[in-house]
Amino acid sequence: MEKVYFISSLSMILLSFVFMATGYPAICDRTKEVHETISAMVGKGCSDVSDADLGTIKSLNLWSKGMDTLKGNDLEGLSNLQWLRLSDNRLRLIPEEFFRGLIELEVIYLDSNKLNFLPEGLFSGLIKLRWLSLANNKFSTVEKERIRNSLPKEVEVIF
Repeated sequence: MEKVYFISSLSMILLSFVFMATGYPAICDRTKEVHETISAMVGKGCSDVSDADLGTIKSLNLWSKGMDTLKGNDLEGLSNLQWLRLSDNRLRLIPEEFFRGLIELEVIYLDSNKLNFLPEGLFSGLIKLRWLSLANNKFSTVEKERIRNSLPKEVEVIF
């Protein structure tokens, strides 16, 4: 028992060190499809991906990955992300903090999911956003109008 406890304690210490050193949770804790895609893009295992690696990613294609959920921290550290495609999944909800800190993001594809509502302020802080595709979802007319009114006029929104 003592050996198991020691190994568990050591693992927790190492995980804590990784978190403190990077400022972001290890990408292994993100949605499986997200961390697998990021790992493949940078050519490293999820526990080896660094802040510098995350900063090199400008586009992220998560098209047709079969995802039905996302975690709020899935895009943390992707400070240079400009293009994001989450089309053709089964998403019903986007976490309120999902886009937080992505000031370079210009294009978002959320089409062909099962969305019928987006949290208030979901896109606030996306100062470079120019294109948002929400086609083939389940938004009511009222929700479409609310989303459109929450965005600057320069953003082209496709329903």
